[in-house]
Amino acid sequence: MKLLLTASVVAALALVALPQRGDSAALHLRLTKSAPADSSVVATAPTEIKLWYSQKPQLRLSRVTLTGPSGEVTTGAIVQDSVMLRAPITGTMTPGAYTVSWLTASSDGHPIRGTFGFTVKPSE
Repeated sequence: MKLLLTASVVAALALVALPQRGDSAALHLRLTKSAPADSSVVATAPTEIKLWYSQKPQLRLSRVTLTGPSGEVTTGAIVQDSVMLRAPITGTMTPGAYTVSWLTASSDGHPIRGTFGFTVKPSE
């Protein structure tokens, strides 16, 4: 009986010590939206990449890389507007599949990274 009581107490304490799902999700920022959108097909090449986050990211720790059919496409300096980061596309884009790789950090310095893709449709 004593062993069962001890196991119950340990299990209850373990549940209390676990962060709530909503609380842990609120601790770190995450990408909430992008333009172009993930898996989208666009008729014309975009002039910038926009990334929206659940919290204000740290601009000084942020990077955006755009890679396409011919390799890396040049992007300009990232500009921040609250929870949105914008990277102007200064290189030439041709029709084909592109991958955006991004890196940023939350206010506590925790690095967050990800990738998504889109396609520039050939002109008709």
